[in-house]
Amino acid sequence: MSETNAKKDWMAGMRVMLPLLPGAVPFGMITGAVTADTQFTALQGIGQSIIVFAGAAQLASTQLIADAAPLAVVILTGLVINLRFAMYGASLGPHFGSLSTGKRALIAYLMG
Repeated sequence: MSETNAKKDWMAGMRVMLPLLPGAVPFGMITGAVTADTQFTALQGIGQSIIVFAGAAQLASTQLIADAAPLAVVILTGLVINLRFAMYGASLGPHFGSLSTGKRALIAYLMG
């Protein structure tokens, strides 16, 4: 791919993602404030953003961890909140079922 095409693709991606910023920026600020309030380090907050797929699950688990809830409660809460992704996956399965396992895993991760 030439540098010109890569730049055009990057700009097209930026234009497509621009409408998401009004919701993503405030949520990021809220998540950062909750994480800081619970005395998480920056690395812990960023790490949680990578491994917890739903914002609601991230906020709930952060508060539960801050309140010293048992690990099983934290994990179960995250799983219950994230159950809706099972429905998303079931509805998208027919569209992506023919892809390799790796590609489906990447799509599943990015779907969140």
